[in-house]
Amino acid sequence: MIAGIALTELDKAFGIREKLGQALHWTGKAIAHGIQEIEQIIREAQVSMRQKVEEFERRSNSFLYRLEREIIWHFGGSDLYNQIYGR
Repeated sequence: MIAGIALTELDKAFGIREKLGQALHWTGKAIAHGIQEIEQIIREAQVSMRQKVEEFERRSNSFLYRLEREIIWHFGGSDLYNQIYGR
């Protein structure tokens, strides 16, 4: 009981509860802000990765198309090549 009274008097004198409440409030705000920044970084990374995948897909498709044409030309001859590609 004496400890409780002493803590109450200390709180009255120094405003410990109020200061602790403010500290918790600002800590929560800082954490929320950090989470928002992390979410933004993740969104930017997703967009960048999506763009890289799309570019890789375009380049792969182009390479495979050229490879197909080369294989048909070299192994099928110009007649087969012209039949397929109409040249």
